[in-house]
Amino acid sequence: MGNFLGAKPKLKQVDEFVQKYWKNIDRPIVQYYKKGWYSFRFLSAHDMNEILKVGPWNMGSSTLVLKQWTPTFSKEMDSISIVPAWILFPDLDPFMWSENVLSKMASVVGKPLFADLPTTFKFKLSFARVLVEVDVADDLPTTLQLTSPYHGITQQRIIYEWLPHYCYCCRKLGHTNEHCKFTKINKKFAETVQAKKVVQEYRPVQPAVTPPATVAQDSECHVPG
Repeated sequence: MGNFLGAKPKLKQVDEFVQKYWKNIDRPIVQYYKKGWYSFRFLSAHDMNEILKVGPWNMGSSTLVLKQWTPTFSKEMDSISIVPAWILFPDLDPFMWSENVLSKMASVVGKPLFADLPTTFKFKLSFARVLVEVDVADDLPTTLQLTSPYHGITQQRIIYEWLPHYCYCCRKLGHTNEHCKFTKINKKFAETVQAKKVVQEYRPVQPAVTPPATVAQDSECHVPG
C-alpha cells in the first residue's frame, strides 16, 4: 500500500512512474484504493522487498511512502503512523556487523526488516544501514547503549535517514499540527466565539413612579343643609 505525501497524482501518473523507475522487477498491478492510498500488487515477495529497499520514492514534489498490507489495514489507514524508515549506525565496530547484532540494535527503534547490500556484504564500514518499521507518533531514540567485550559500555548513535511529518491532531502523515486544517478550523472557531461573546452588565432596575391619585369634582358645589 502506498500513500503520496504532498500532491496526490492521478492513477495514470502513478502507473507511468512505476513503469519508468521500477524496471528491475516485474511490473506490479497499480490500483487506486481509497482516501489517497494506492495498492501495488507485486508478483512476488522478492519484488516487493526490492522496492522497499530503495524507497522512499519521490515523484515530483510528493514522496511515496510504502507499507506492506495487513488484514487490519482498512481500519488503521486513517490513523496510520507506522512506516518503513532507513536508520544508520555510524562508526559501528566491524565485529558487530552480524545479522543477529544488527537486528537486536534495530529492535530498539522498531521492527527490523532487512539491511541494505553494502551493510550485508560489508562494502562500506563507515555506517550500518537497516530498514526498520518505526512508529513516527512515538519519541524515537537517537542513541542506544551497547555492551562490548572490548570497549565495555558505550553509546551508539542512531541517525534517521528520513522520517515523514506526523500530525497528532488528525493522526495522519504529511504535515504537522501547525499546518493541520482541523487545528486551523478549531482556532478560527475559538476566535469567532470569543469575538461574539456577550458580557452581561449589572444594571439596577429603577422602581416605577406611580402618579398621585386624582378625585373628580362636579361642576356644582354641594353644601350640606
